[in-house]
Amino acid sequence: MVSALGRFLRWVLSSSKTIRIIDEINNLNDYIFIQEMRYQGRLQFTLNIKEEVFERKILKLVLQPIVENAIIHGIDNMKKGGEILIRGYAVKDSIVLSVRDNGAGMDEQRLREVIEQLESPQQDNKSSIGLSNVYSRLKLYYGENFKMQIKSKLGKGTVTRLIIPAAD
Repeated sequence: MVSALGRFLRWVLSSSKTIRIIDEINNLNDYIFIQEMRYQGRLQFTLNIKEEVFERKILKLVLQPIVENAIIHGIDNMKKGGEILIRGYAVKDSIVLSVRDNGAGMDEQRLREVIEQLESPQQDNKSSIGLSNVYSRLKLYYGENFKMQIKSKLGKGTVTRLIIPAAD
């Protein structure tokens, strides 16, 4: 666990702005390992990333904050059975990355509030700092070509989907 934490922190502090998706996945695996130790069997992760996107470049630290958000807001209060599915694949000229959890989910009003907070960064947003950070960085870097979609059902979980322009 200490080795995984050390690798994770070194990677976070490195100066790279964009990285290959396979490097993002390797970093995410260290984070997942740490969380699996922390939650001791209460949490199951599944990664389904297509090889076709491994060498594509994206901004660094995109998936980990979304997975962390899924754990904290979706699964943390579950006694057992927490599941997170992380997917990645190419569609036309885009890369789609998604994080799905089976946690607490949100009602329609709370989901609207989260989306409004993402689209209005000047608001004081203390509840979804990681998600807001990812959204803002991707929006600044990719502009209107980037999309974040969030779907959620109370008691059923949440899916956060990123649609990023493909770059080599």
